[in-house]
Amino acid sequence: MSFWFIKTKNDWKVLLLSLLAAATFWFLHAMNMDGYNTTVAYPIEYVYDKDSLTKTDITPEAIQINVTGSGWNLLNKSLGIGMKPIKKVVKKLPQDNWIKTRRYYSEIVEMNPNVKVNFIAPDTLHLGFRYLEE
Repeated sequence: MSFWFIKTKNDWKVLLLSLLAAATFWFLHAMNMDGYNTTVAYPIEYVYDKDSLTKTDITPEAIQINVTGSGWNLLNKSLGIGMKPIKKVVKKLPQDNWIKTRRYYSEIVEMNPNVKVNFIAPDTLHLGFRYLEE
């Protein structure tokens, strides 16, 4: 296949470099724009006495948060860069095996000032802790 504007091998190199530069500038411009929306897995760290309690498989390691922001901020959140986990302290076996995630909304908003937190899913965390048998 031959194009009228490509006469030598160097013309192909110039064309490919120009396309690469245009794609790079487009990508950088798009990442600087606001208004992107994504769902990010936000980590939860459980602090408990490992000598008396154990965590079961049903205890979630993360919650899903829906956030809006610029492309760079959302990329950082998607890769987990700069995300401090929510700390859930379990001092004794909970009477109710669930907790409302709404409780952590203000903490998540405070720890993520560069994005707008739209909602948290699921609305309830089911905790699975039990006493260790000796």
